[in-house]
Formats: sequence, structure tokens, C-alpha cells
Amino acid sequence: IPEANRGRLLLHLHGGAYVLYPGEAGAGEAMVMAGYGGFRVVSVDYRMAPDHPFPAALEDALAVYRALIAETPAAAQPYRGLVALLAGQGDVTGAEATLTAGLAATEDADLLFLQAGLLESRGNYNGAIAVYETLYARDSGNAVVANNLASLLTTQRADPGSLERAHAIARRLRGRGRSTRVI
Repeated sequence: IPEANRGRLLLHLHGGAYVLYPGEAGAGEAMVMAGYGGFRVVSVDYRMAPDHPFPAALEDALAVYRALIAETPAAAQPYRGLVALLAGQGDVTGAEATLTAGLAATEDADLLFLQAGLLESRGNYNGAIAVYETLYARDSGNAVVANNLASLLTTQRADPGSLERAHAIARRLRGRGRSTRVI
């Protein structure tokens, strides 16, 4: 594994709509990903229907994410995956608890981005703005963070300071990629 990828991990849940390609048939995908990607891959041979109906496969995926978190609590990737899986299943409370634990273990930018999205979806716009401000302070060149921050500032706040801040961020976005030289 190349030095740059030693901390990276891919959790592979093989294709097949949770009913096809178990065991060795699904492991081939993981081996190709590991070989081409040059990073560690954990491939899960999850329980499948009809022998193990829903939610067996989901329970297996959740168990693997939790085991990866227990094994490497400072790694952000397993937290991100578990948050996405829980949120996708409608378990917002579980996703938020996992996100909180992940942020306590590591201040990963992607976890902060997830936090901002969850706060925004719950109507906590000031909380989302605070998280986007943190992300923007870390990387003002991230166009998605800048756009989200400026958008929230203009749509959720009306004070002159917030509007001026949004305007300054938007000016930087508009100038990105264009020459400022006058010919």
C-alpha cells in the first residue's frame, strides 16, 4: 500500500441488490478496487435474502462500520459511511449520534460538512452557518463551502454584517477562474 494511502480504507459491500453475488463472486470487485486504488479494502460477505430477509444485510453493514470505528476510532471514513447509511435509512438520531462521536474523535472536514447539512435540514441555520464558517476558515478555496455559506448568509440573515460577508464571499467565487487583468 503506498504511503499516501495507508490511512485510507474502502468498505466494499458487493453489488447485487443484496440478493446476488455472495462470497467469492463479490470479492473480485474488492480485489480490483484494492489493486487499482492502492488502498486497504474490507469486503463484507453479508447475509442475503431469501435465507436472511431484510434487514439482515443492513444489520451486517452496520456491524462492520461499528467494528471499523472500534478498531480505528480516529479514522473519519467509517464514521462518514455509518452516518450516510443511518441517515439513508431514516435513522436521523443514530446518524447525529454517530456524527457527534466522529467529531469528538476527529475534526474531519467531511464530517463537519455532514454536520452542516444535518443542521440545515433540521432548520438550525445559525448552527449550519457556524460550521460552514469553520470550514471556510480552513479552506476558503472550497467553492461548495463558500457557496453554501454565502447562500445561507443571504437567505437566513438580514443584518448588514452578514450580507456584506456573503457579498465578499460571492465576489471571491465570481473571480475564481477568470483573469483579472485588463487588456
